Amino acid sequence: MSQEERAYWLKVPSDNVPSIINTLKKIDIPENISELEKADYIKYYYLVNTYYTLRPGTTPYRKDFVNYFLDTNKKGYCVHFASAATLMFRYMGIPARYVEGYAYSYSDTDEITVLDKDSSQYLQGYNSLGNMPVVNATISDADAHAWIEIYTEDYGWVPVELTPPSSDTDYDAKPGLLDRILSIFNNSSDSLDGSDSTDSQNNIDIDITYIRQLAVSIVILIILFFIVFALVRFVIFIYKFYRSDINSKLIIRYHYILRRYSRRNKELTSCNNYSEVISVLIKDDTHRNRIITILNKAGFSNKLISKEEYKYCIKTLRTKAGK
Repeated sequence: MSQEERAYWLKVPSDNVPSIINTLKKIDIPENISELEKADYIKYYYLVNTYYTLRPGTTPYRKDFVNYFLDTNKKGYCVHFASAATLMFRYMGIPARYVEGYAYSYSDTDEITVLDKDSSQYLQGYNSLGNMPVVNATISDADAHAWIEIYTEDYGWVPVELTPPSSDTDYDAKPGLLDRILSIFNNSSDSLDGSDSTDSQNNIDIDITYIRQLAVSIVILIILFFIVFALVRFVIFIYKFYRSDINSKLIIRYHYILRRYSRRNKELTSCNNYSEVISVLIKDDTHRNRIITILNKAGFSNKLISKEEYKYCIKTLRTKAGK
């Protein structure tokens, strides 16, 4: 292979490079192995991380179908697997080319007509079909297939099959290769035969995705609602607190401290007034009696407590409560 030919079969469009690099990082192919061994790594990655289906859905408008297959959809048929693998090999410095043809076996039909049984001028060595070099058979677009060929110094161009097994059923009812290739680039709702290009399976996939997205959106909205609700309550509390007089501020702080201690001391939930609450919280008689007096003054008197009384109550409740 000349240098010009090698350069041609190593071309990778710049738009595909990021997706190819990202995928190869996931595959993590060793450098010091043969080309065919590298193919095994890609084939195994496909088998584990992607899904073969003849119903991958339509590639979004103006999206590259290889990038969409590798990065997002993870579903496809032979065209997707072969196209992506061709670019992966090229990026690794291995000449590769995309190939289309027909995958057909003698065992697929009983209607093969042998035209020439003399294999001497056609075949050498073992032939799994026997002496049948020229046959006549009817094949359809459903038998179309895509694979790749990689170039090795020892063997030249070597066919490589990387498409994983299909789990789809009703193969005969699926669109042919030409329809499927065009559907990659078709972003309208009409297929070649005028029917809807997105079948029921794809609709199911879209519905499931939509339901998941909707559920996540609802959960996020609920969380945001509670966060906003808490923030609003906090802002209202701060606003009311700083606009209140010193008596109201003490009562507000008292109730805040009471809620905190009520979680640990259920006895407080049955208390009906300042005296009963403080008798549970404060064991020291001197502190207890003075705090009860200040709280009653702040809660029931028309006289304002002093800043010193306010600070004393808050400090004592923080340091002496429960001790």
